[in-house]
Amino acid sequence: MVQKDKQLVYESVAIVSLTEAGRQQAECIETLFQGADSYVTAKRKKRVSEKLLPKASFKESLQQLFVDYDYLICIMATGIVVRSLAAVVEDKRYDPAVLVLDEKAQCVISLLSGHIGGGNDLTRELAEALGAIPVITTATDTQNVTALDLIAKSSKASYENFREKTLIFNSLLAAHGTVGFYQENPYIKDLRGLTVLDSLVEIPEKLDGLIVVSTNKEPSCFKTLTIPTVQVVPKHYLLGMGSRKDIAKEIVAQAFANFCELYDLSPLSISKIVSIDVKKNEKGLIALADQLACPFETYSKDVLKEASTYYPSSDFVKKQVGIGNVASSSAHYASNGQVLTERYSYQGVTIVLAKKDNNGGID
Repeated sequence: MVQKDKQLVYESVAIVSLTEAGRQQAECIETLFQGADSYVTAKRKKRVSEKLLPKASFKESLQQLFVDYDYLICIMATGIVVRSLAAVVEDKRYDPAVLVLDEKAQCVISLLSGHIGGGNDLTRELAEALGAIPVITTATDTQNVTALDLIAKSSKASYENFREKTLIFNSLLAAHGTVGFYQENPYIKDLRGLTVLDSLVEIPEKLDGLIVVSTNKEPSCFKTLTIPTVQVVPKHYLLGMGSRKDIAKEIVAQAFANFCELYDLSPLSISKIVSIDVKKNEKGLIALADQLACPFETYSKDVLKEASTYYPSSDFVKKQVGIGNVASSSAHYASNGQVLTERYSYQGVTIVLAKKDNNGGID
């Protein structure tokens, strides 16, 4: 029985059923979401809002929906889902959440992408709404502790060596090891299973591992500690950049490295690079964005014109691109005015740091 007036706030949700009983259950579940799509076979279709499976075979259809949606709710046997999706499952960081229900909605199973994909949260909420049993087998959830990938998700962050570090720290947490935790700002609220540290000046001797959440460079203590360490870096900044035409990518990379050193900044904290549209094909800037695995966005001079008036102007730059500055105005526009640094210049490259708009995490 679905709870009346219950709404689950999730987007890009597909509900898939095969049998008539499953279709009826899907119809009930669909009412819990705004804009969820319910997929059925041609034989089962009864409502105008129901969509037909997109491919000739069910396996191909489910694989296509796996690509097209962020959440996949399958009302059928778990084995069917596993066999159908085996070939397209790639990475827990990018795969959609997959849930499986029986026709009577007695159990809701979190099958794939429970943490980063949000499958475990949806499983709990959907099970509550249906009066069903949530089935979550993730070790950290079973042991009622947080997880490294959940920490990263909740702080909009990333960390290096994702697979290795996730396995190490989630295993430590699930085994109730003593995992130290330090954050430069109160990004993380869920501290279950963590030993919270007030600073990194004195590290307790009996730690089994250490997690640091910071946008700064790697903590110096990491070099001397013999326990597993990981820095989780919130992607709370963006770079406004300008450059000389056809500048070498090595010079751009060096300018960025110098900038990070100057401002004690982790490269992983950059969420995107922005510039003027004249620079949209600048190989050095594109190469840096590729290196940082972040978007490179450009804006027209008309869009940046007002922002450019707030910063020092160069007659030479204005003659070349139509406005007096590029890095500052781009950073200002993209961050809604939350510029943090003065313009840095190195061999024809200019850089300005700004907060990512509405990140809600940096003081």
